[in-house]
Amino acid sequence: MNRVTTILLSVLIALVAVNGFLVWRADERARDDADKQSCIQKAEATGIIVLLGGESEGRVDAARTLASQIDAC
Repeated sequence: MNRVTTILLSVLIALVAVNGFLVWRADERARDDADKQSCIQKAEATGIIVLLGGESEGRVDAARTLASQIDAC
């Protein structure tokens, strides 16, 4: 009985370790996705400024900013 308890405890510890690793990886992916989504939203906002910009020089500057933001994403 003592041996079975030791084996079950070892399996439980291994499962907890695997679960911790999987949760850590999921958190890393969620952070990466959030960063990418934020970058895309900033690029979209810059794109709207390009469309709504009144002066042509402002549009050119906004278009350059948009291009650099898209490259960064």
